[in-house]
Amino acid sequence: MIRDVDIARIAGELPQWQTVASNLGMGQLDIEDIENNNRGAPADQRKSFLRKWIRRDGNAATYEKLSEVLEKLCEQGAAEKIRGIAPKRPWRETSVIINLTTPCYKTVNLGNMLSRLWSWWSGQSQSAPVDMNAICQINPNAKGIAVVIANRNTQGRTEKPLQGVIVDRDNMERALKILQFAVVTKTDIGRDEMLSLLTAVATYRNYPHTYQRMVMVFSGHGIKDALCTHDGSVTIDEIKDRFKPADCPKLFFIDACRGRFAMKKDGTTSPLIDYLMAFSTMPDHVSYEDSTYGGYWMSLLSRKLFEDKSIFDVLTIVNADLKKKYPKTQQPALDSALNVGVNLFQEAGCPQSPFLRDDERDSPSTPNDHWLIEADGHCGQMSVEYDRFISVFTLILHLYTAGFLQLKPLDQHLCGPVVHTFLCCFGNTKYQD
Repeated sequence: MIRDVDIARIAGELPQWQTVASNLGMGQLDIEDIENNNRGAPADQRKSFLRKWIRRDGNAATYEKLSEVLEKLCEQGAAEKIRGIAPKRPWRETSVIINLTTPCYKTVNLGNMLSRLWSWWSGQSQSAPVDMNAICQINPNAKGIAVVIANRNTQGRTEKPLQGVIVDRDNMERALKILQFAVVTKTDIGRDEMLSLLTAVATYRNYPHTYQRMVMVFSGHGIKDALCTHDGSVTIDEIKDRFKPADCPKLFFIDACRGRFAMKKDGTTSPLIDYLMAFSTMPDHVSYEDSTYGGYWMSLLSRKLFEDKSIFDVLTIVNADLKKKYPKTQQPALDSALNVGVNLFQEAGCPQSPFLRDDERDSPSTPNDHWLIEADGHCGQMSVEYDRFISVFTLILHLYTAGFLQLKPLDQHLCGPVVHTFLCCFGNTKYQD
């Protein structure tokens, strides 16, 4: 049973105590009564809830029971802190004699052995399943959902367990919560649980309308193209596959090794650094172009380079325009190791763009529609269909002025304004009379 002396410390670790109380079987009337009796004092509300729960459940109101509920609500950081508050068991220091099937007797510390077994089991076994409904209930107005995973151990590796990953987990959890994300934290989970967790988050269909982003954070051991778990590894491609059903921006922040090489200060064996490589499409996929106007992606990029934005923002805008104008054709990709900010527009002294502004052209809606580009006051690029029309119209005009064609009065009435408009557009006064 939870000791009275620990209530204040535990209360300080409880997030959204009303949801915790509900998951412990406390009724809504009891929760409202606690709130009314301690109005304006959240700390006192949490303490009152804990005392009421202890009085109701007696010896069943344990540190472990409370920790399990918190894990179910994906508050693993708080669950571990409450387990740390729990008093040490007296049998940890108990020594007994065990017959190891040999004639001699060995004296071992049974408490230490059981403690190690418990540490292994609590760290390596799968934790409570994710309750997405409860997460959304706790965070109804969040801007998105975030998964933060910290794995200290890995299978078949000789390195000592990582300790800094716990600090990474707590820091990222704190930062993302301040940024109004609903955060799911997991520590030392296995391959199957990681994939199940990511699948549950990506395929959940009842998020509130405010949820517009998904974030995954991983801190732990890694190998080339994979993240390590205590029972194997999860490849980057497997992670990407899990998030395919999610139709929203997805951000991945991974702090893990990607090989065995260390950076050299002299740069002799260092890989390429301080670079950005933007691709028009994903690996193993095709990229489209128009034979007259260039690639779908590059034609957009050449215009957006004159935006007063960082190169990363420019590429993001290009991606959005490509998705809008040429849907389901190609998805650009980015590989970057830049160490400085880059704004090509400002670095060039904010030059005038040679391209027409968006409000001066018709945005293309299909690959056969193309915009106009200024060139010495004349119209440069045009659609293939318009080029053909101009060629035929010019031939007819030449035949008419040479006397080979005659127009009836009705024809002259109809064609006169068209011919005049055509000649004026191209600035050619030869035929304007």
